[in-house]
Amino acid sequence: MSKFWTIMCLILSLAGCWESGRPLKNSYKTTAKHQFESVPSTKYKASKKTTIIAVIDTGFGADDTWTGQETAHLCKFGHKNFVDSDNSLKFGTKDPVPKDKHGHGTHMAGIIDTYAKRTNESFCLVILKYYDERGWGNENLNHTVEAIQYARQIHADYINYSGGGVQKSQAETEAVKAFIDSGGTFVAAAGNEKSNTSFFPYYPAQDDERVISVGNGNDENHRAPSSNYGKKVKRWENGVEVQMYNHRMTGTSQAAAIATGKIVAEKNKSCK
Repeated sequence: MSKFWTIMCLILSLAGCWESGRPLKNSYKTTAKHQFESVPSTKYKASKKTTIIAVIDTGFGADDTWTGQETAHLCKFGHKNFVDSDNSLKFGTKDPVPKDKHGHGTHMAGIIDTYAKRTNESFCLVILKYYDERGWGNENLNHTVEAIQYARQIHADYINYSGGGVQKSQAETEAVKAFIDSGGTFVAAAGNEKSNTSFFPYYPAQDDERVISVGNGNDENHRAPSSNYGKKVKRWENGVEVQMYNHRMTGTSQAAAIATGKIVAEKNKSCK
């Protein structure tokens, strides 16, 4: 299936998750009681040692039903909108933050923020919006490549990409490789295609062997029915019915965000 048709199918679905220019299937809102601890209401102040986490997604700052968004550790600078000019300064940043018209990116950023802060890591999130639900052809893929290249240019330490698709792109592969070669860590959703990625690859999770591809479940033998699996999946996290900012979603998108937050927290802990 082409990336274009992947986008169209997913837009028409009730899922709440993404894929490389495309919302991931089976990341839906639920009523489960899986909840996160509350996030402190302190504003983040950047320093020279700040760890920068680039969240390449649908933006940040969904509607008012998403309570607690203002507590996220957003970077003061660096946010970029590759889709439109709909941005906001409501979160106290110097550079405007791309608005989230879907909620997926807000959900991912909140999850990363919640886990990363557990060891009081000096970090901030830079919001890079790539997804346009009205995008045609390869527009969202092109935005993805631009966002990855930009993350490298601003020396982001991590990229969280909770999306993907089954069609390989050389430009995307080169961008991912360049980011990792520069010292960055790339975390990506393994996909919600119910497929063995050793036989049915999923990108950008498999654009480079060094990408941390994250499946949804405790391990391969105890995974969510929708999650991709196989030897190419490097890590597993429970991304089922995850609540953030009063909204719940399920998918490898959530699993990848949890992994990113934990990796940042684990690195900080190991350095103490």
